[in-house]
Amino acid sequence: MAKQADILTLFPYDTTKAIQVYEAKEDTKLTFFLESAGPVSIGVRADLTPVGSGKGRLLPQKQPVDVFISTGQIIYMAVTGQERVAFMSQPIPYMELIVGLLRQTITSMSGAIKGAVGTAFQSVANPFNVKR
Repeated sequence: MAKQADILTLFPYDTTKAIQVYEAKEDTKLTFFLESAGPVSIGVRADLTPVGSGKGRLLPQKQPVDVFISTGQIIYMAVTGQERVAFMSQPIPYMELIVGLLRQTITSMSGAIKGAVGTAFQSVANPFNVKR
């Protein structure tokens, strides 16, 4: 299944509460770019307000901010007025590769351990290797 990047421009305006921006279906790299004056705060907590309270990360103006999130994590955004935020999400394909290699290694190791235990048990059960 091909994974694709997503590029959007967000115009958050609700100043009363943080809005949910993204929920990760897989390990993802998110990039935020504040195009307006701000302030804008992002974080994994739904209670980011008031902006600047230290509950999230303030986005600097005209500088990209990369955030790496795991599967199932949610990113929220809080604003003090209508803002313009460029947003890009990119799946992290190397995580799939690493997990696949780990599964393959564990499977082969478990097969080798089974073989070694079986051989050890055979030698204990029949120490003189007598055919029956």
